[in-house]
Amino acid sequence: MKEESIEQETLSKRKKFLKWFGWTLFFLTFLLFFTYLRIPKQRLKAYGESMAIQTLSRQGYLLDLNDTELSFGLGISYTAKKIKITPIRPPGPPIELENLSLTPHLLSSLLGTPSGDIEVQQGRGILEMSISHDGSITHLDFEAKHLNLKKLGIFPRYTQVKGTAVLEGRGSIEGDFKRPSTLEGDVRVELKTLLVEQQSVFGFQIPRLDISEGIVSARMSQSKLKINNFKLGKKGKKPEDDLIAKITGDIRLGSRWNSSQLNLTAEFSLSKKVQQAFSLVGAILAPGKRKDGSYRFNLTGKVSQPLPMPHP
Repeated sequence: MKEESIEQETLSKRKKFLKWFGWTLFFLTFLLFFTYLRIPKQRLKAYGESMAIQTLSRQGYLLDLNDTELSFGLGISYTAKKIKITPIRPPGPPIELENLSLTPHLLSSLLGTPSGDIEVQQGRGILEMSISHDGSITHLDFEAKHLNLKKLGIFPRYTQVKGTAVLEGRGSIEGDFKRPSTLEGDVRVELKTLLVEQQSVFGFQIPRLDISEGIVSARMSQSKLKINNFKLGKKGKKPEDDLIAKITGDIRLGSRWNSSQLNLTAEFSLSKKVQQAFSLVGAILAPGKRKDGSYRFNLTGKVSQPLPMPHP
């Protein structure tokens, strides 16, 4: 009898909690609905755009928005067309987006964990992201489809190399993005039609490089980024890929990306076209040359100052 009484009391408490939770949720929904009716839409839109412009300005970017709209339905939705984000510190080519859609998660934001969904469109390319913040910790889920990195301005901005690639893939990362050692998660992306234009890099004139495909798969855990799969190019392609490469190993993540420690092995081969056009390649890479004509090096040191050494 005593056990039955305890069980009934537990069930009663659960019912009371569910009833309280249900009424609380109804009240919040009711409050949000009537708040929407009273919010001056244009003032709210202008405030949000002003905050975005100021935030990016502090990060060294100039934001230009066109054809924007704020709508209320079951939630708030913000859309913009022909967005331009221009780096000003240091200056660089602009990132141009055809369409941007932002949908904040109101309930989680009210409870102190700002979050939302973002969708970026550029031609056939789509990038979908779901982001939430809890203090300094950010959780990011993303999925990319047919994303042209040159059109977005990402390739030249973050690789310092003129070129392009089409990216597809997905990933999930959590941590303080300003402190790489805190990051946890997985990323897997595929690169298609990778092209590096003819240009001067570190004082060397390099020819055009055509690479048919690539794959990058990595996991971040316990202050380490482990490369599961990193390949560029494919043997037997016609015309042949100008670069065929494979990287294995890991990176010990530090408090900053530049201070993270490399523990990698790179194996690669170059097409005859590249070897003929880049006459110094033989002399520079000779210490790491193998019997089959490929090259193999160990990469150690910091990310900002890698130290290549011939693999024994």
